[in-house]
Amino acid sequence: MGNKNSDKINFSGNKKTIPFIAWGMVLFGCVAGANYIYKSFSGNDKVVASSSFDEDPLISAIKGKNIPEINRLIHEKMGLNDTDEEGNTPLILAIQCNLGDVARRLLDAGAYVNLCNNKGESPLSVAVAHNADDVLSCLIEKKAKLNQVNSDGHTPLMVAARMGNLAAAQALIEAKAKMEIKDLEGHTALLLASKAGKPEMVKFLIENKADTSAVNQDGMNALMVAICYGRAEVATVLVEAGFDINAIHENVADTLNPELALLRHEAKKRKKAPVVAKSANLPYAQSYEEANAMMEAAIEELSQNWSALRYAAY
Repeated sequence: MGNKNSDKINFSGNKKTIPFIAWGMVLFGCVAGANYIYKSFSGNDKVVASSSFDEDPLISAIKGKNIPEINRLIHEKMGLNDTDEEGNTPLILAIQCNLGDVARRLLDAGAYVNLCNNKGESPLSVAVAHNADDVLSCLIEKKAKLNQVNSDGHTPLMVAARMGNLAAAQALIEAKAKMEIKDLEGHTALLLASKAGKPEMVKFLIENKADTSAVNQDGMNALMVAICYGRAEVATVLVEAGFDINAIHENVADTLNPELALLRHEAKKRKKAPVVAKSANLPYAQSYEEANAMMEAAIEELSQNWSALRYAAY
């Protein structure tokens, strides 16, 4: 029969192995700690907060708006930069919950001003999205990164432009936020404001020297974008600002509605094969002839709308 103790590790045979094992464990802990510190304090443009397994007491208190408990935990500096499962820090959650005083106390207590959640949203971007203008000014004073982008490639100024938040846009521009950064689709703040139908924002950005020649990935400028999304009031502002309305009218079919150009291309390529239109305004076409007829009808409708827009613009 074999020795019952043969499978056991015998440390007594060589006492020198124990110190080596102990030093190995210490070394592993140092490496893991250094990796955490690097991720937390590195100078990358975007630092994303790592999520915790268990929800931090401060996070729970903020979500429940338990002010006495929040004040106690902030005073003890407990969990100032912990995160929930979505990567939201106490600072981000305070802004989302409209707890402006709590957000300011967190900043004064040492909460990191640039930690992003899992969507890449920074506290500054969240403040803009929630119209927390008082917190916004405090974040700017604390040196928040003005041009940090979220997962859509949007800076805080782009968020303000899309929402029409003039107060936030003014504060960001005064702080020297860049206006010509483009998102994943090539839109600047001006193009996003045009797309969202925010005429006052469009006027404000132009007055503050936004690049009126900027185009998106489809080669469309602010006026083309406004027309494509039916933003007649924005289009009027842009024409008054000097955009050339006639340059667009010359290529109305392909410029104002790119889906029509795609439909025409696909119809010719497939000849008489069934053609599927991607535009929400066009139903399915079963033949080249039908697709062409639909296209011509859509162009006619666009032309009529264009005439009405030109009249309104002038």
